[in-house]
Amino acid sequence: MKIKNLIKSIILILSLLMVIGCFSKSTNIIDQNKEDQSIKESSSEVKPAPTEEEIKQKILPPKPEITNVIKNKDLTVTIYWKVTSQEDLNIEGFEIEVSTPLDSNDEWRSLVSIGKNDREYQTKIDHFILDKGFGSYNFRIRTNGKNLSGGWSSDYNYNFQGYKKYDKTWSTISPLFNQSVQFDTPRGLLWHSDKLLVADSGNNRIILINTDSTNEVTAITNTIYPTDPNNKSDKLYLSEPRDMTIADNGWLWIADSDQDVLKAVHISQFSFSIQQMPLNQPINNFDGNMKIAEFYDPRGVTSYKNFVYVADSGNKRIQKLDLTTPNNINIATSKLFTTYTAPTLGTTPIEFVNDITIWAPSDEQVYTIVLDKTKQSIFWFVNDSYKGTLSLKEELKNPTSIFVCNGWTDSQNTIQDQGTIFITDTDNHRIVILEPQLTQGGTYKWIYNSAFGTKGTQPGQFNRPSGITMDNKGNLYVSEEENNRIQIFKHD
Repeated sequence: MKIKNLIKSIILILSLLMVIGCFSKSTNIIDQNKEDQSIKESSSEVKPAPTEEEIKQKILPPKPEITNVIKNKDLTVTIYWKVTSQEDLNIEGFEIEVSTPLDSNDEWRSLVSIGKNDREYQTKIDHFILDKGFGSYNFRIRTNGKNLSGGWSSDYNYNFQGYKKYDKTWSTISPLFNQSVQFDTPRGLLWHSDKLLVADSGNNRIILINTDSTNEVTAITNTIYPTDPNNKSDKLYLSEPRDMTIADNGWLWIADSDQDVLKAVHISQFSFSIQQMPLNQPINNFDGNMKIAEFYDPRGVTSYKNFVYVADSGNKRIQKLDLTTPNNINIATSKLFTTYTAPTLGTTPIEFVNDITIWAPSDEQVYTIVLDKTKQSIFWFVNDSYKGTLSLKEELKNPTSIFVCNGWTDSQNTIQDQGTIFITDTDNHRIVILEPQLTQGGTYKWIYNSAFGTKGTQPGQFNRPSGITMDNKGNLYVSEEENNRIQIFKHD
């Protein structure tokens, strides 16, 4: 009996323990479910936006900005930029792109990748030059580096106008109360006493143009052109005039390359006065005897006082003619140059002389500067004695004309461009600029300075530039054989 009671007690205790265990398990499940529900509800809550301070604490890629673009003398550029925040940032370098006037609005080309250079953010881009015409060159920059993905900076615009600032173009000029004039292969240009003379070769004429202060054509004062264009005996008959000059005694001398002659017309208050040829012996075509005042394909002519210098191209020589007395050549004081003697070169024959120009910083130093098309070089004489040569074989391709500036005075009464040489680099479709340097011996030499222009029809572009001259305000005039126009560039 006792044993049965003991067994019943044990069974009762076990039953109670099982009930308690089940209850505890159920409670734990409920608690877990509550906890899971709490987590789920917590995760579905909307997080607040990060504060400004939280953003600053995160590493964001810096965004550089270009601050300046400088044009160097050789038409390369130096670019300056800045980074507003660069502390503790993993910048490895920078990348710069450019868009030129010849590119479309959304076209960019890689210019240079530059490694980090401490805090000096500037570089000269030696392999890039401003040779895509005048107009807008846009630059932009961004950073390179690990975990950096900064976007491009805003565009920096550099408006390039070359050595001179493009002003306007003349192709068909229609001054008031005057017949319209259209050029055909314009070549030689001459500025004299506020007038521009144009050797309009394709039309076989010389045009005299008056302009105002804004380079607008006000009148075509006169034109050297025969009454009958087919009458070769007419004193005004011209055939491919290439260049001209005005001597101090008022005679306009014209190099007519097709007829192999040098013609003269007297100017009285800039009305052309038709007079007899001023020479007792004609200045006419080459007869093979290499006589003075005879020519074969004369292409350039210039003057100093009453001396007329001729680039007698086909004869491979320079003629210096004393025309102080306009009806006769003073043979005794005239000269022929067929060679020049250099200390290191010895006696050197003159090759194909394409043009000639005179610079006289003083009466004691008169420079005759010659453009040699064959040798792609210039050489110069001081008072008729050879002084130097500058080879430009790497720069020039079929140069046509050379012009040296005797200086002009700006608004600050400063003389500008004195002794600067301009060359029409015809087949490279650009203008080459040479800079004078005073030597220890007291004379000048010339070095390459820069060039501007590229082939095209846009402002500041050229298609076979031929003639070149400058007025007394620093405006540069360039004629183009293929574009049949004259471009004007103002002082920049």
